[in-house]
Amino acid sequence: MMNIRAGLFADGIASTIGGLIGGMGQTGSSSNIGLSIATRATSRYIGFVTGGILIGLAFLPALAIVFLLMPGPVIGGSLIYVAGFIIVGGIQMITTRMLDSRKIFVIGISFIFGLSVYLIPGAYEGVPGFISPVFDSALSLATVIAIVLNLVMRLGIKKKVTTTIDPVSRISDQIFLFMERQGEIWAARKEVIHQMAMALTEACELITDHQLASGPVSVTVSFDEFNLDAGISYEGSPLPLPDKRPSEEEILTDPSGLVKLGAFLIKGYADKVTSVSSGSRATLNIHMEH
Repeated sequence: MMNIRAGLFADGIASTIGGLIGGMGQTGSSSNIGLSIATRATSRYIGFVTGGILIGLAFLPALAIVFLLMPGPVIGGSLIYVAGFIIVGGIQMITTRMLDSRKIFVIGISFIFGLSVYLIPGAYEGVPGFISPVFDSALSLATVIAIVLNLVMRLGIKKKVTTTIDPVSRISDQIFLFMERQGEIWAARKEVIHQMAMALTEACELITDHQLASGPVSVTVSFDEFNLDAGISYEGSPLPLPDKRPSEEEILTDPSGLVKLGAFLIKGYADKVTSVSSGSRATLNIHMEH
């Protein structure tokens, strides 16, 4: 996500500079996504070299004629080749997310409206002139529909939810059911949700099995598209977080060896884990980048 944010920031800076000097607007090329998937070449140095070539062409416009002389069938063939990878890449991006009925509705309706531009010519001839450009392109129409529906369908969705663990029932079933349900609501990535579920299961089992908690254990999870955070709160002793894996001898002989081993495994699941206490209240915070 950091690379995406940095790329969007650079794209915005380039567009701003281009506008200030009277140049054309700058934007990322979607076809490059297909090329990077096809060639598996994602080095930034390729972008540097390509940028240098484009800068050189700006000062030598006569060389741009070479691209204009390229035969139409060659251009068409390359576009079909790249488009195939772009489509598959988009489908893969959708399938990596956990989708509930709301998200499926948004995706399906957006596709239908986008395809209708070409499948039903003249269907939008009666729209007012000031919004007709949106209906002239399948891409623009599908994008606008997806954005609007996504905003509408997000109403009522909580970014932070809390559940209480029942020590009598199987903890893993409770955690995984809770996380999968929230993952579908948030349209989060499957692997991140499952990894968080494993970390929470390990932590809750350690806390309950080793009697670190003297009361109910509550789990609070929050999501903001870039970060997935969870906090396990309870009355009792904080969970120790060792810096290194306990030795086999320590696991077998030390009563707290299994607790340290479990805590070490939790740190391996997450990007950041902290254990804090305030009075008699202990909290284990687990952070994962999304």
